[in-house]
Amino acid sequence: MEQRPRITSLISLIIFIMANYYFVTFAIELNGYISKLDDLRALLEDMPYETMLNLIVVITTILTSISLLVQYLIAKFLLMLFSPEVKGHLFYALIPKIIIMFINVICMGILQIQSLWLYLFTALIGAVFILFFFQYKKANWKASILFAAPFIIDALISLGKEIVAVM
Repeated sequence: MEQRPRITSLISLIIFIMANYYFVTFAIELNGYISKLDDLRALLEDMPYETMLNLIVVITTILTSISLLVQYLIAKFLLMLFSPEVKGHLFYALIPKIIIMFINVICMGILQIQSLWLYLFTALIGAVFILFFFQYKKANWKASILFAAPFIIDALISLGKEIVAVM
């Protein structure tokens, strides 16, 4: 992994995008989110259901992948500012995310578990896995916290928004 970080990162990104695609597909089909998008249905009334579903899945997958890349760029920036001697690669964030994504796909697709809370907590666990994976690879707590901070903050904000929505 360390010898060819670009290839490892590219392969990890492709695996993440594929796993994310399946997760989003399961989330939309099993939870019936497509029926809640009446405004979109009215706008795209000529479009068949399957095409609209595929369009939504592709757009959502692209947006979540871009979000991950933005978080990674913020993590790299934080490392560059506060710990320039430590280099972070994309696969340090992707490998824990892929593991959590496979757990989510198994929970949703095979076990038919449809709980938003489970997925919010697995997102937080994935962010903590990023922290520990980076610490394992680099043995530098300061750099690990800096690298994982954008991922942990995003997971905490998502979880917090849901907690506030329930209250």
